[in-house]
Amino acid sequence: MAQAAVLFADPIPRAGMSLLLKSHPLIDDVQEFDSVESFFHEIERSHDFGLCIMTLDLPGMGSLEALAELKRLHPSIPALVVTRWPASLVAVRCLQAGALGFITQSQEPQELFDAIELVLRGQSAVGALHIDLIIKAISQPESQLPHARLSNREFEIMRRIAAGDSLQSIADDLFISAKTVSTHRRRIMDKLNFQSNAQLTQYALENSILDSVI
Repeated sequence: MAQAAVLFADPIPRAGMSLLLKSHPLIDDVQEFDSVESFFHEIERSHDFGLCIMTLDLPGMGSLEALAELKRLHPSIPALVVTRWPASLVAVRCLQAGALGFITQSQEPQELFDAIELVLRGQSAVGALHIDLIIKAISQPESQLPHARLSNREFEIMRRIAAGDSLQSIADDLFISAKTVSTHRRRIMDKLNFQSNAQLTQYALENSILDSVI
């Protein structure tokens, strides 16, 4: 049986996910983490996790970057993303970063269990509702919205700026300097051809980016 690591920023859904996982016959134990750094620190203490379940609003390194780092450092630990974000926004990013599966929190518990079983077998767990979106994103990149051109770090910073967070608060949360955040903001504005934060917020609202914050 597998020992699962659950990385959720909000303690309420994290606790609910832990209880749900403990009822699964393939899960032996569950450990909860509220940051990527604490999770990686525990791995270095030789804990052998058989599964990582992660949301997308973690502080510090950020979930998408953490997925890539987990795949690089610990490729034997499969990752499953569980989120309320629309698949059209992040499913491709999650899979490209290293997740084996992607599921939204609106799906039924049995669908989560099915995804867990696939991931534990080393198979991809992508719901039928998401497959068409992913195929289109890969086969027709020109059809993607402008924010698809952003890197994972730029996408995260764009979302936070659009939500009204200050550059300093973003820097503190991501453990980087405000100057670095400012540089990312300039690149985001260039890629999206915007001149103001107000334009960025309007774009985020029109494309359901802010509506999806967990």
